[in-house]
Amino acid sequence: MGGKFSGEPPIPESELAQIAEECSQTERRAAEAERELVEWKKVRFMQDRVGEEFAALVLNPAKFGLFVELTDLFVEGLVPIDTLRGDRYTWRENTHEIIGERTGRRFRAGDRVQVILDRILAQERKLQFSIVEEGLQLTGKKAPKSRPKAKKKKANAAPGRSFKARKKLGKKGRRR
Repeated sequence: MGGKFSGEPPIPESELAQIAEECSQTERRAAEAERELVEWKKVRFMQDRVGEEFAALVLNPAKFGLFVELTDLFVEGLVPIDTLRGDRYTWRENTHEIIGERTGRRFRAGDRVQVILDRILAQERKLQFSIVEEGLQLTGKKAPKSRPKAKKKKANAAPGRSFKARKKLGKKGRRR
């Protein structure tokens, strides 16, 4: 009786193929259901955070925008290309990047950006973000630049000399 198999297999090969196909389909449906549930939970989690700013990583630039992932929350969303302000941005397929025509600003996979959660598309289970621009308010207008404060000159400040050199000179500008 050894290890040899004699006779016909307990389940015909055609039936085994059908069972394997059914198992694969069931596994794919379960994986899809899990993905949908995770997306739904992420949307619910972010619902009260519209308008908040987040650090994000560009996952994949595309013709219609940037897919980003929030670095602390591992939540993904889209920055539509038409919401990028300050320039006219275009998709470059050969380099897989979005580039500003006037400024030359580039968005590539792996870039770190700051984003604001603009809106939630609950039915589609999608989040839409916009890039936070330095010096731009949410209205799109440039924020007023603060003027640098004028430095006060000290009485014993001698032009072109270091602090130690001025200290040696004393109050009247002569060596001690």
